[in-house]
Amino acid sequence: MTGSVRKRARALAARAALATLLLAPADVAALQLQSGLPSPPPGRLLVDGTAAKLSREVYLSSEIRHEWVVSNPTAETISVTSTRNPQGVGSIAVEPERIPPGGSARLVVRQPAIKLGAFNFRYSFVTDEPAAPRYRVSITGFAQSAYDPEQLSFPFGMIENATATTIRRELGSREVDRLELLESRGLPEFLALEVERSGIAGEGLALALRTIPPVPLGFHAGEFELHTGVPNQPWFRAAYGLHAFGDIVPMQSPVEIGSLTPGAELVGATRLTSRSGTEFNVAAVSSASETAHVEAKRCPDIPACWEVTVRARPAIDARQRVAGDIAVRIEGQDEIVPLRFQGLYFPAGTAIRDLEIETPDPGAPIVPESTP
Repeated sequence: MTGSVRKRARALAARAALATLLLAPADVAALQLQSGLPSPPPGRLLVDGTAAKLSREVYLSSEIRHEWVVSNPTAETISVTSTRNPQGVGSIAVEPERIPPGGSARLVVRQPAIKLGAFNFRYSFVTDEPAAPRYRVSITGFAQSAYDPEQLSFPFGMIENATATTIRRELGSREVDRLELLESRGLPEFLALEVERSGIAGEGLALALRTIPPVPLGFHAGEFELHTGVPNQPWFRAAYGLHAFGDIVPMQSPVEIGSLTPGAELVGATRLTSRSGTEFNVAAVSSASETAHVEAKRCPDIPACWEVTVRARPAIDARQRVAGDIAVRIEGQDEIVPLRFQGLYFPAGTAIRDLEIETPDPGAPIVPESTP
């Protein structure tokens, strides 16, 4: 036998010995533990299929109900001492809790679908057996919204506080053919919802959200609820957001701050101008952020214009989002012009391989996405 053949024979023998060792009964439990495979429960009860996979449609907030049969093949009565539902909502119960010899019980789970998309809800129960074993079951599936789109928002953007502005959106349903709006709640006083279409088969809702002047200056964002009476999801949440200004407006808000050099301070600027062309003076500019410094000065090339500059350096040299509010006080006026700044800080030594910069058009009109 040649040397190469002898080496190949020894390698094959070593692999065979290793396979025999791994498949030895005494090592099966250790192998399962190391590889993360589930071990058989130490209890004596039998549960008919611990992992349930739902094939039917599940809508957000609808109730999922599933049952397992728990059998007791022993000659002793076994009692359930506790149950656990880590989801925080829903219920799990073993009925009856005392399972006689040769008898069975129902493990019943009632669980609302608490999030969109794929889910894996886990449950467990413990018995009075000597080892106090914990039996585990789970339900997997996919929850979809009863509405289309699944999320609805009304982004007004930057608006004039003295002018009524409208955003229009449509909302359909995957569950019912005739969608109706019964009521709405949660809107602030400066917003009104109008229903332009409701209760028409196959058409969905046509909604118009309008501002009611005068809108308080500043940033406003939140959610409101629509009550449609859809069986599995009767309430639907919609979002709104706007930034209201008076005569004095910025060319950009939020002010984007940044630096091409990691570890350097972030810098950004915007210009304040008057819609009416009236001259104005900035009396003071400030920020509640401890890491930001703001200053204002007249624009050298445009009348009735001030430039606000933001400089920020985080206290901790780590990758983080930097953001804050700016208050600009105008001389002779009680109202404050609200601004915000935001940026992403990279610590010293960061290697930036790809960078995209979007420059806003300073001549773009300050209007929402949709107008009357």
